[in-house]
Amino acid sequence: MGYRKIKPMMIHIDSLIEDCGLFRDTQEKPYQCLLRSKNIYRETGVCASKNCPLAWEADLEDMKKYDKDLYEEYKQEKCDPTEMGAGWMVQYREIV
Repeated sequence: MGYRKIKPMMIHIDSLIEDCGLFRDTQEKPYQCLLRSKNIYRETGVCASKNCPLAWEADLEDMKKYDKDLYEEYKQEKCDPTEMGAGWMVQYREIV
């Protein structure tokens, strides 16, 4: 399994986890990422935007750069989309 760079694009976390190929959700290990090097939360395999190998969590500036419609939707909010848990990511790699 490897990665291929793609043109950065906005994607919601729910869509990303459906397509990424690394996400698993079971009763024994909920919200699991199969990437072995993840241990930022001391639970190997926890899926989190802060250490995703395919995307980063999108802030308002990312929305302005990659999706003008989303930017218009969020620019009037009192806090950044990352602080409000909006769930938007900028995907820059995919699994090949």
